[in-house]
Amino acid sequence: MSKYSKKARVDVYAETTNRIVKAIESALEDGTTLPWRKSWKSDGTGILPVSGATGKNYRGINVLLLWSAGYGDTRWYTYNGAKKQGGQVRKGEKSERIVHWRIVEVEDKETGKKKQIPFPKFFSVFNREQIDWEGEVEVEAEQAEIERSDCQAVLDSTGIEVRHGGNRAFYNPSADHVRLPHVESFDSEDSYWSVAWHEVVHATGHNDRLGRDLSGRFGDESYAAEELIAELGAAFLCANLGIEQDGEPRPDHAAYLQSWLKVLKNDKRAIFTAAKAAEKAAEWVIEQSNNVEQSVELAAAAK
Repeated sequence: MSKYSKKARVDVYAETTNRIVKAIESALEDGTTLPWRKSWKSDGTGILPVSGATGKNYRGINVLLLWSAGYGDTRWYTYNGAKKQGGQVRKGEKSERIVHWRIVEVEDKETGKKKQIPFPKFFSVFNREQIDWEGEVEVEAEQAEIERSDCQAVLDSTGIEVRHGGNRAFYNPSADHVRLPHVESFDSEDSYWSVAWHEVVHATGHNDRLGRDLSGRFGDESYAAEELIAELGAAFLCANLGIEQDGEPRPDHAAYLQSWLKVLKNDKRAIFTAAKAAEKAAEWVIEQSNNVEQSVELAAAAK
């Protein structure tokens, strides 16, 4: 069979990882901002990318890919999806490729039982800024579950102990507490919360919470992988809460980025694992807040 008789198989993992690697390398070499550390002013409704057709937020790795595209509008459409809503993608506009998971059922050779395996495929979307509209159908977008002003209440709902003092921010896993400088030590309240959520995401990995153990998956690079998860998890939380993050994650910016690049270049699936774990951590934090809110409502209704 000729090697030209069918399309070459696209390595979704490798191509996606290469895109994220290039974004990090640009931040390292050119001093640009990381794609998930955008400097924005939010009205408290969040800036997560959303499907213009369904109003649902994109998830995991697709959030990073669409943030990397650099558009201000959060709404994205397939070519046909835009057309159905009265839009026409302008000639010459370039699409962004994001990942769709196709579930395939196969038989386990050892047990003979059926199991489901996810296979990633690319599909293309366009930002609303790339489309001319005539009579657009309005689709209600998902709103942030929590507002910026609720940050302290959200943190309290997690039950994670936070101690203030000193000039370092860190999570102490053996004592299970977060240490933060006082809010007055930061350039802004947003800077404080950006750092706070980073350390809180670390704390979600405790065995009494999500039990996130990366040693088997990443070996000697588990520390760098955990730092990347905390970085992304904080970005997801800040996006939901309308928190403006600083352009650089920490003083040792270059060393930080180099450690991530090493992980990603050695493992083309690492960014998928990190994005999924980060999203799970952010969702856990929000879920605790929702649980507390529901308990208060139930208690009030019982009176």
